[in-house]
Amino acid sequence: MNHSHIPRWPDDPGTHFAFPERAPRLFPDRGSRLRNTVNRLLCAVAVAGIGGACWGFWLEYDENRDRAASEKAIAEACGDVVDPAAVMDLGGGIDRAKVGSSHSDSFDLHPSVPGSCEIYRVGEPGTSYGYFALSFTPRPNEEYGNFVGAREEEPFGDRYDDDRPDDLTSTADYAPDQPLGDGRLGTFDDDTVSVNAVCSKPASKAGSTSGTSGPSLTSLTSLTIDVSAMYDDVPTGDRARLADIAVHAARRAADKLGCATKVSEAPDATLAAPGRRLAPAARADGTCAWYPRLLRTSARGHLPDRALSTPAAGQAWSERCLLALSPPATARAARESGEEADDGLHGLDPWWAALDSWFGDEAKVVYAEAGYKSQRHLAPGTAGGYPRANVWWASAVCRGVPTVHTLTVADHYEKAVRKQLGALLRAYVDDVTERRGCTDVKFPKPADFATK
Repeated sequence: MNHSHIPRWPDDPGTHFAFPERAPRLFPDRGSRLRNTVNRLLCAVAVAGIGGACWGFWLEYDENRDRAASEKAIAEACGDVVDPAAVMDLGGGIDRAKVGSSHSDSFDLHPSVPGSCEIYRVGEPGTSYGYFALSFTPRPNEEYGNFVGAREEEPFGDRYDDDRPDDLTSTADYAPDQPLGDGRLGTFDDDTVSVNAVCSKPASKAGSTSGTSGPSLTSLTSLTIDVSAMYDDVPTGDRARLADIAVHAARRAADKLGCATKVSEAPDATLAAPGRRLAPAARADGTCAWYPRLLRTSARGHLPDRALSTPAAGQAWSERCLLALSPPATARAARESGEEADDGLHGLDPWWAALDSWFGDEAKVVYAEAGYKSQRHLAPGTAGGYPRANVWWASAVCRGVPTVHTLTVADHYEKAVRKQLGALLRAYVDDVTERRGCTDVKFPKPADFATK
């Protein structure tokens, strides 16, 4: 029977009818084999594109989910004061972060208890790396003060630095803190930024105190936020990001604790890595600018011939001038004074002197450390010496805030330079008090520099 009214598929030779439910699903004929091939290829590409888009969407969704979970973990671990998105943008940006299980990896904000958090970057499955740390220090707080002493600090303690195997005092182990702008906001170094917030009046907040049965009122006068990048070779741009993170955290912490304050924006400046290399003392500047003048006087004796300074900022909470003797100067001073200068595998032990100043709340918690359970509080309004720690101190009031100035000298070296110690401390303090408008200056007595 002829069914000419029933259409046939183009490739149907006439042996069967084109029932749609049974017909093969073929591409429509485009008139040539080449066009048919191109059509099939385009369809395959379209299907692959749809599949790739779905996979890309899933990857993006999974990445966003990981980032959101990481940001939540960062905020919770760091007392809900840090901007977690800004943290995850450090180091070129990361997708996943985690909080460790140590007691120092997270904290709850408290007006009298310091806290810290540490964040790790998640790498390949089962691996993580140090990435970011934040610490919160309320003031006053006697347990987290500023400690000085020949054994407490050692600016040239790395005896195995490949860059200075026979000249330990050519470069310090760490760079001294640099002021952010005029120093009022805080300081920075290679990988850390510190920001201070001063309460306009003491903030009283209820909190628990160890050893008591109920809440107590804690007066908060200021707080410090330190943020650090825990990876090598921190780029200049990341130091600026750290400064912004620290400012945000200080504002939020102050607000949560009822500390009325105004924390300025981080300075719009390049925070270049501070140098660690000491310069010839005759070229000293900044916080050591006074030193070349002292060397031109009769008080020179066996004073150091190298210096490492910081910019002399008018509102800094702390400042330092580090001095040291070169190996030839050390050998000469030891020979002429009859003091011992150990000649070890990596050259003469370093002979150095550090002069530091602390202002405001920082000045209230300065301690000289001379070993286990051997400590002295260097209180504002006092002056004297603590030879056991090789420390001498002076005090003053600078623009209405208490100030403590200290001189710390390396072991063995203090005897070789003892006759010059009084002049050294006085020259330094005179410079600071003149620059910062200080009054009520108190110096140690000559007897305080007597032999141990």
